[in-house]
Amino acid sequence: MAEQSEQIHLVSKSDSSVHKTITVPSTECVTELPPNTVSVRSKLLALTANNLSYALGGSVPGLQWWDTYPIPRSVSTTFPEITSKDWGIVPAWGYCTVIASSIPSIKRGSELYGFVPTCSAPVDLQLCPSPDGLTGNWLELSKHREGLMNLYNRYVLQPLPSFEGSLAETGKIEQQRAVTSLYQPVGQAGYLLNTVTFSQNPDPPIHPLGTQHWTQGDADLREAVLIILGAASKTAQSLSWQMSNNRNTEKLGPTGMVLVSSSPTFVKNVQKINDRMPTTFTSYTDVLSGSILSWVANKAPVKVVVIDCGAPEHVTAELVFRLSTLTNDTKRVKTTLIGVGNEMKAYSTTELQQRIETAKKTCRIQFNASGVKDSAIFQQGALAYQKNFEESWEKYIRDSGLDNEKLVWESGVEGIDRVWKGLCEGAQAVKAGVVVRL
Repeated sequence: MAEQSEQIHLVSKSDSSVHKTITVPSTECVTELPPNTVSVRSKLLALTANNLSYALGGSVPGLQWWDTYPIPRSVSTTFPEITSKDWGIVPAWGYCTVIASSIPSIKRGSELYGFVPTCSAPVDLQLCPSPDGLTGNWLELSKHREGLMNLYNRYVLQPLPSFEGSLAETGKIEQQRAVTSLYQPVGQAGYLLNTVTFSQNPDPPIHPLGTQHWTQGDADLREAVLIILGAASKTAQSLSWQMSNNRNTEKLGPTGMVLVSSSPTFVKNVQKINDRMPTTFTSYTDVLSGSILSWVANKAPVKVVVIDCGAPEHVTAELVFRLSTLTNDTKRVKTTLIGVGNEMKAYSTTELQQRIETAKKTCRIQFNASGVKDSAIFQQGALAYQKNFEESWEKYIRDSGLDNEKLVWESGVEGIDRVWKGLCEGAQAVKAGVVVRL
């Protein structure tokens, strides 16, 4: 009988465009389970531009995404050139199947949703029930993951699969899980920006990082124009829907919205923008033109909030500079730049350093979904937060037609390798994100 094997997709920590897939014997990735541990195998995962960000910031203190799934020590025996210093496994949002468990309430065959590895090899998760009282929620407590933020250490136990359902029902569940993996992580970012950072409730607004001071004035959009860069991205689509459909804009603002992308016609066709929200769609070239700046100026804003979900760096920098010349009744219009995503490309070390310098010059405030969510849960309570988010999420899915969206699928770790190559090259075929079956 041929020896069974597993595949692991590896990415260079110094240059994320360098990647490879290695094959290892199954026995090299299996260990005996200690208490409070499950062994899982990735079943379905989504790959988007966010995964490039996980590689880009994988070694940054406070992010440390490379620590999520260390390379198995046995790999270096077979592949001595592969070390954890130089290579890593990029995590992705998706579902995994429990193949062994020492936790009585998590049965073999159960499935978990959360941060899963881009490999077919089994991995171990050390879990404890979430102390916030959310049913079916578990937290990963492995020592090597202590540096990760809470958002990335949470797993949600799914109902045991039914073997009586029809193929149509099974396909519907898979579609729902694919949409969740692709859209819910970034959809939550849009929800948090709308309802917490630019708060519309009595609770104090929360800084985009989740940890610093953010005043009611900072959060006030009543006399503001909102410019969303990278408007074709999933985060931006969620945010623009939130601002248009899940907010009393007549009372709370913004007074207008500019959606900027490389494909403004596409964005206009897919976005469900409420007629009450004055909105214009434009390209990266035209957003720097006099006509768009005049459109913004005609709204007589006190401030302009720019949310960068992945625009080319030079566009963001030039736009912020030009906005700095706007005035309202001789008073300079304030510009606030919030960074949410990066341009879909693999950054070299030099490019990364340039991006850091540009962020300083433009006073870019980085958004941290995990930090904001933690603060929101502290304010509202976990049960209330989850209820409100799920109601908003379900409405967004219905309004946007995502439950019936035709998705792009790939299979196996070879599929992960192909998608990663496309992400690094900015290929149009993978810009919408890809779901991979394993």
